[in-house]
Amino acid sequence: MKKLSIILPFYGEDLETIEPMLSSINNQQACTPSDFELILVNDCGPSTITEEDVKKYLWKFDSKIIKMKENGGPGNARQLGIDTSKAEYVMMGDCDDVLQNNMVFYFFETQLYKDQPDVAHTNWMSHHYVPTIGNIIQPMNVEFTWFFGKFYKRSFLEQNKLRMHPNLRVHEELQIVRLAPYYTDNIKHYDFPTYIWSTSEGSITRKNNGEYAYTGNATYLYSNDLLLDRAVEKREPDALQSAYAVILLAYTSDVNIDWTGPAKDYKKQTDEMASYFINKWLPRIEQFTEKHPEFKQRLLQEYKNMQSQLEAIPDITFNQWVKDIKALGITELPEFIQPDTTTVKKGK
Repeated sequence: MKKLSIILPFYGEDLETIEPMLSSINNQQACTPSDFELILVNDCGPSTITEEDVKKYLWKFDSKIIKMKENGGPGNARQLGIDTSKAEYVMMGDCDDVLQNNMVFYFFETQLYKDQPDVAHTNWMSHHYVPTIGNIIQPMNVEFTWFFGKFYKRSFLEQNKLRMHPNLRVHEELQIVRLAPYYTDNIKHYDFPTYIWSTSEGSITRKNNGEYAYTGNATYLYSNDLLLDRAVEKREPDALQSAYAVILLAYTSDVNIDWTGPAKDYKKQTDEMASYFINKWLPRIEQFTEKHPEFKQRLLQEYKNMQSQLEAIPDITFNQWVKDIKALGITELPEFIQPDTTTVKKGK
């Protein structure tokens, strides 16, 4: 059995786009190559990358390309990679990123694998290119949103049925990243950099002038609703605190978007999903607070965490926004359109 599978979905990438990631894997040092593998998942896109192409850059480690039966988005592609893997651990990423240094596998083999956590968080970097400034590299703090720099014991995922939800095109990682802490305390953080996430004009979050910022709001709320349905059964106070944080974030997102421009077609679905979420979760939060008055302090802390953003919004207060959205009266899951995940990223 291999120790680690790196799982990367791709749709329209060309070979030049994924070459940096392949090279960063092949350049790994001081590890046992046979213990590691790369699983590339073709999400039924127009890419013509073959296993022979991959081997031109990745000759030190085993690799394979598997193909989805139909286009399902990156989450479903990653899940197929997890299901195909036979390694003890899985690590997920994107084809147009890179491993942060050439000692990631050595670190994994000699420290992380030895410790055997269910979940391991390592440091990672966010890379942006701004034409007027240049390259910006930002170190990321410990978080439970993105899958970058995280390693999961495959048996832990399988035993607890932690999977990407088949109906999610974006924000799919929340179903594993956010849910995992509800199922284990065996989570370790390592102060070691392993991953660099890079944005590109063809990425889901950047394509069409960043339309993801408003098209993805309804999906984000739906993804949180799905995970909270499970989380509340495991650790109710933590789940309800998280639900309140999601409502706060939905407010700041909603009032900061210019809904008169290209976003106007997505205003209705965003408000309806917010109404559904609030009408479902706010009563549960209020009922729990009535039974446990001390819980109000946790809600106040969540508010304080975002207070600078909340007080910077002059047009409508948080309480008024909640009242207005709740009054829409949506109590059944509304229909909504998810962001387009069919991306064609080209090398420079």
